[in-house]
Amino acid sequence: MPHALTSTDDAARLLTRHSALAYPMLREIGIDPAAVKRVSGIDRLGNLTARRTATSLVLGPLSSLLADSPTTPATLPTDLRDTLATDLRRLITTRQHLMFALVPAERLAALQVFFGADPSHAETHLLQPLSDSFLPSALKFVRAGSLSPELAERYLGGVDRPHVVVGMSPSAWLRAWAAGTPDQQEFVRMAFVGEESSTISSHNYRALREVGARVVPSSRLYRALHSPTFWAYLVVFIYSTLRALPATFVPHFHGSVLLLWTMDVVTAIPYTWGLVAFFTAHKTWVRVTGFAVTLITFIAPYIYFWSHGRGYSWWVHGVVGAMIAGALLYEGFNYLRDRAVAAGLRHSRL
Repeated sequence: MPHALTSTDDAARLLTRHSALAYPMLREIGIDPAAVKRVSGIDRLGNLTARRTATSLVLGPLSSLLADSPTTPATLPTDLRDTLATDLRRLITTRQHLMFALVPAERLAALQVFFGADPSHAETHLLQPLSDSFLPSALKFVRAGSLSPELAERYLGGVDRPHVVVGMSPSAWLRAWAAGTPDQQEFVRMAFVGEESSTISSHNYRALREVGARVVPSSRLYRALHSPTFWAYLVVFIYSTLRALPATFVPHFHGSVLLLWTMDVVTAIPYTWGLVAFFTAHKTWVRVTGFAVTLITFIAPYIYFWSHGRGYSWWVHGVVGAMIAGALLYEGFNYLRDRAVAAGLRHSRL
């Protein structure tokens, strides 16, 4: 009889829906959450969704080639070079935050040399291990026979030798190679010839233009309309705008609606920064500063509202209280989601 889920399992599953844990490999193998955050460049693990996480099958064959002799992008076999170019193009145009793969542990160093250093972190490789070594034969899909010996040898390099999960930021890969050796720059230009650029982030688009990649030109505004970040900030802006709107219908409010609205809009960005710093910063003083910024920017508009009016009816207090409670519940959910995703990544089921 299947084991029934406990309430804790149900809660964890609810909290981690559509996260990186949607990938069985990341869910089954013990992954270092700190390494995932560092490599992907995200602020909160809960924000690393399955949609922005992608696996790559090309690193297996690439590692086999590198095991025989060192090579560069220019000297790769044509089929492997084209596959690698397709991977990079797919990762960049779909705005992936993390690319991960399973590679033999003994070939990690050669892969790190091939991809090179991270330009934003001196003496750090672009490709980083996300797990300890383990045997792929222990994975459920391998034990179930879902992978033929031929495919296992081609894409994994054999299931009975130690492997590690590795990860890399696609954007860091693109920018490093766009500013890298002539071979790397030529590879980037080849990979993006004729590529439509509307879904490419502005930073990556700039790197492509600077290296001379012949992508289809697009305006910053047009690309912004295809950016999830743009729409996220737009939602925050609209929420901030609407938060002050009810004050115009409250006869007992004698303050400036324009000032209240301005406070809402201006405090939105520092509030978000403070919240992220409070929950994710490693240094105590940064967390304390983040908490102070969050607290001040959150309550400032409400203090102004209550200090510039008297005799509010019960429903006014109820609406304001509901807005405060809703914001607290939302941020509480995000905090619990971050912890649940970290715990799910860290826990090995092998």
